[in-house]
Amino acid sequence: MNSLPPGVLCKSAGKLCVLCNAETIVGEMIFPLQSCEGGEIMWAHVSCHELATEYETPICRHWKRLGRCPMNENGYCVFTHPLSVLSGSMPSTTRKKWGGRRRLLQNQYSTNSFRIWLAQTFTLDYLKSGVVLDVGGGKGELSWSLLNLMGVESVVVDPRELSLGNVEKKWRKGMYLPERVGPVFSAWQPEVESGSSKRLPKIPNHLRVFFSAASVMGLLRDDCTTAIVADWLEAARRIAREVKWTTRGLQQH
Repeated sequence: MNSLPPGVLCKSAGKLCVLCNAETIVGEMIFPLQSCEGGEIMWAHVSCHELATEYETPICRHWKRLGRCPMNENGYCVFTHPLSVLSGSMPSTTRKKWGGRRRLLQNQYSTNSFRIWLAQTFTLDYLKSGVVLDVGGGKGELSWSLLNLMGVESVVVDPRELSLGNVEKKWRKGMYLPERVGPVFSAWQPEVESGSSKRLPKIPNHLRVFFSAASVMGLLRDDCTTAIVADWLEAARRIAREVKWTTRGLQQH
């Protein structure tokens, strides 16, 4: 190993580096290793990577099971993703149930990938210093994830009602728990601890209106009063309630 391998921040102290036998410290960069014969996954300091001559990087379990890894697609996964383990199988492109011609879009991990990208790009401290405006947030899953998994306040701006049944079901089943997602993913979910699934998740705030640059610029004018803002908000909410999402797009009723 000539160049430094990708690593993840150590979240718990007390573990020994398999290469130097020194204790890992919270905040240090560590990376996974496995014996060439397979077996248990071990961890080592990234700075000790040159000593890993008798070890290899383990294969990503999501890659082996699903044939895809959202963390790897964004360059964050510390495991390997060889094509040889896929056995020629590729992600499903099954047609939609309603018979449409478009192939099924494999974007079920796009919310988590974007959430992690936000934390990588702007840092978690910066995101927590204010409120994220989730314009066109749809179901509200991104804002829900920012709030419950990372502790970041977020407001959904979308005329449609929130639909959080999918993420809340995963929450109740414990699919976000650290022992379930592993150390790589849990590093991006600092608000989730063992037993978190037993408490109720928070619901993000929702501004149910259409967002347009013209209306926002009008509200930012110096002569814009509180009464004007209240009237605009009431009218915008009424319009949003009258619009329904159908297979033909947004329809006003």
